[in-house]
Amino acid sequence: MNLLLEDRVEQAVRYLQPPDAKHITKIIEVLKQESLENLRKRFDIHKLSSEGEQIFVLTATPRLRILFKYTEDQTLVIEDIVSHEMLKKFF
Repeated sequence: MNLLLEDRVEQAVRYLQPPDAKHITKIIEVLKQESLENLRKRFDIHKLSSEGEQIFVLTATPRLRILFKYTEDQTLVIEDIVSHEMLKKFF
């Protein structure tokens, strides 16, 4: 599967604590290799209610969430890594 990381994802990983950064990096590696169906079995994934695009939220840690979407050509685009608190504030 093709995987695309937005710039803000790379920036977020740089500012995480080392254990969190390592955990997020491992999850990103899994995202590269698995189909969406397998990811739903392996991780806690929910679809966000948003107009236009289908954005999914993966629970990475009790505090951190990974926002991603699929494009028409089956590319997984990781949009952002946010805290649960920030996600609740906007959605």
